[in-house]
Amino acid sequence: MYNARVLSNVLREASFRVKVITIAVCFLLCGLIVIFGVHEYHYESLAALFVPPIILVSWTFKQRGTVIGVAGILIMLTLANTWERGTLFWPYATLFGFLFGGGIFVVEGLGVSFFKHIWEVAQHAEAKAVQAEKHL
Repeated sequence: MYNARVLSNVLREASFRVKVITIAVCFLLCGLIVIFGVHEYHYESLAALFVPPIILVSWTFKQRGTVIGVAGILIMLTLANTWERGTLFWPYATLFGFLFGGGIFVVEGLGVSFFKHIWEVAQHAEAKAVQAEKHL
C-alpha cells in the first residue's frame, strides 16, 4: 500500500548530491526533448515539459531553486528558439510565448515553494503538539 509519509521521508532524507543529480538529469532530459522537438517538429508548446523539473527544484530548494531553475529553463529555451530561427530577433508570437511562459514558470515555482513552506510549518506545529502532549 502507498504511504505518502514513507515516500516523503525518502525524498527528504536523500543527500544533497542525489537531489542535485536527480534535478539536473530531469532538466537535461526535458531540455533535450524540447530543443530537438522545436527544431525537428517546429512544435513550440513542448516547453510545458519543464513543469516537472520546476516543481521538483522548487520543492527541494524553495525560492532560490525556483530562480535558478527558471533561469536555466529560459536559457535552454533561448538556445532552442535562436537555433530554430537562426537569429536572436524572434517573431512577436515567439517572444510573447517566451515571456509569458517564463512568467508562468516563476508563478508555478513560487507557488510550490510557498506550499512547501506551509507544509514544513504544519509539520513543525504537529511536532510541537506531540511534544506538548507528552509533557501533560
